[in-house]
Amino acid sequence: MEEIEVVSTACLVFTLCMFSAGIPDCWKMWRTRTTQNVPFLPFLVTCINNLTWLYYGLWKQDSTLITVNAVGAVLQSICIFTYLVASKQKSRPMSQIFVGVVYLTALYLYLTVVITSRTVLVDRLGLAGAGITMLMYASPMMELVPNFPGIISSIVRLYFFWRYPVGKVA
Repeated sequence: MEEIEVVSTACLVFTLCMFSAGIPDCWKMWRTRTTQNVPFLPFLVTCINNLTWLYYGLWKQDSTLITVNAVGAVLQSICIFTYLVASKQKSRPMSQIFVGVVYLTALYLYLTVVITSRTVLVDRLGLAGAGITMLMYASPMMELVPNFPGIISSIVRLYFFWRYPVGKVA
């Protein structure tokens, strides 16, 4: 086996393990029929990530990318389905799914209607994949976004406490 094949196989195994990380949460949601303490967005963004890289793999004719992202998309779709079945509040996840479908549709239309060069298409698709991958890793922290003003004000208060300690008047 050549070095590139070893690296490719190792990447495939580790990436599949990463995409399988949500399975315990899925199992818990299925058993308890609740989504308590399980965020939805990481499942959705990871699925969008998988679909983007799957499309890229198809254009590049890369069997490793195709395999890992097809399996990842199926696993994430199962997690999304399980979340929707277990969730009592469906409007928020459904609206997030809608936004994801709009994004994927817009990306597809941009790549197939606007872009005329295969090379540029593959480059732009790779760039879109890289951006979605960054969002995928940030998605667990996106639950903090609604409280972003609270985070900023806390940082400002900490600065003032540091800058003007108790008992020390400027």
